[in-house]
Amino acid sequence: MQWKEPTFGPTPVLRVLASANAKRKAQAYDLIKEQKKQKLNYPSWAQEWMRKYKADWNLAQSKGDIAGMRRAQQLADGLRTKLKEINKMPKWAQEQMQKQTVRWMEANTVGNVLAQKAAQKAAQSIRDKCKLIQEIAKKSPADAKDLSDLTAKWYAAHDHGIVDGKVFVKDSKEIKSAKEKYSKQAQTIIDQYNLSDNESDINKNGHSQNEEASQKDPTTSKEDPKEELKEDSIQKAIKITGAFEGRGYTNIAGNFDGQGLSLGFLQWNIGQGTLQPLLLKYINNYKVDAQTIFGNHYSKLTQVLNGSKQEQMNWAKSITDGRKIQNDWKEQFIKLCNTNEFQKIQNDAMSTYIDMAYNMADEFNLKSERGLALVFDIAVQNGGFKSSIKNSIKAKINTNQLTEKEVLTVIAQAAVDKSKAKYQGDVNSRKFTIVNGTGTVHGKSYNLEKDFSLTDQPFK
Repeated sequence: MQWKEPTFGPTPVLRVLASANAKRKAQAYDLIKEQKKQKLNYPSWAQEWMRKYKADWNLAQSKGDIAGMRRAQQLADGLRTKLKEINKMPKWAQEQMQKQTVRWMEANTVGNVLAQKAAQKAAQSIRDKCKLIQEIAKKSPADAKDLSDLTAKWYAAHDHGIVDGKVFVKDSKEIKSAKEKYSKQAQTIIDQYNLSDNESDINKNGHSQNEEASQKDPTTSKEDPKEELKEDSIQKAIKITGAFEGRGYTNIAGNFDGQGLSLGFLQWNIGQGTLQPLLLKYINNYKVDAQTIFGNHYSKLTQVLNGSKQEQMNWAKSITDGRKIQNDWKEQFIKLCNTNEFQKIQNDAMSTYIDMAYNMADEFNLKSERGLALVFDIAVQNGGFKSSIKNSIKAKINTNQLTEKEVLTVIAQAAVDKSKAKYQGDVNSRKFTIVNGTGTVHGKSYNLEKDFSLTDQPFK
């Protein structure tokens, strides 16, 4: 009988050691040499992120995770490109772009989609402002310099409370007055030139409309509290549903709920047809990476995704046993979910559920962030409501003088009633945990106000 050496997966201790070693190697990495090679200067804040991405790359390499290595490389390359762009900007713009770049990277790390989008919009508005100044410089360098100086003063007052070298309390009368003065002076300069709408789109607060719409938490403008409330509330809803669904981007489950295979932050699945478009989008755009991740399973996966719904369900059932999934398929799907590209696809797909939640909130005239959280969870877990069910809910609401809490109870019960009998317990626990603020889902107790700061305050 031939002796076979036993093999084991990485233990928690080995995982910790691998992570520590990856960080150690990253700290020892010669960034000075790299900066010379790149002909680029890394400020201290960028050096920290470069070392983080280097550590991520080292850890992925130790696991043989090619997709993880590529993701870390892409993030590092993206930061280098951003630094090259920042270096060409005036000092005030460099400070603002640094803030938005860090904001985006922090949001990307934790999967905060809305904060990423807000940072992208704010960064674009800074580019627009620089472009506006460059356009004016072609006609009058003096006016362009004055406009740039006024913009710098506006940001110094807005971000640091500095007016004419003096420091004031944030949002004080002096700061507001100074910002209004700088904005009027800037607009006077801009009005002298016949520029396109995009180039001259500066509002009363000294910002482009694009920037004003995007300056939200954590660097929000206090002058648009409704948008801030809306974003904060949908973030709470996403976190609550994400907690109910499982473990973030790499969450994966088998056919325990009759949906065949569920994957990702919001458990897109084969049964409802929400997972197939995401997988196809990745395969169509990143074919080589997909082949690397799925190996011998690649051809089977593409065949299934291009087959009928019944064939897709049959395949999903064949690789799962209840909640468990065959190890080889499971490892490959987790690798997929760890790629930056598939996480972005998940982020984009999340917008569909956000829009559906907002629409349901409008249809049922819901005002509270609790109501928004409920309809978001219904959008994700139940795929929303058919028109007949919506009409039935509206009839019950309109017939009676109901408080919003009572309306939420009607909506939650409708979600339970539309579900198959064997899944009603799970749907009931999720929906009424949101309605009541406390409850148990999948064996875990929740206090939504304590855990996620969910209240009955208005979200709009």
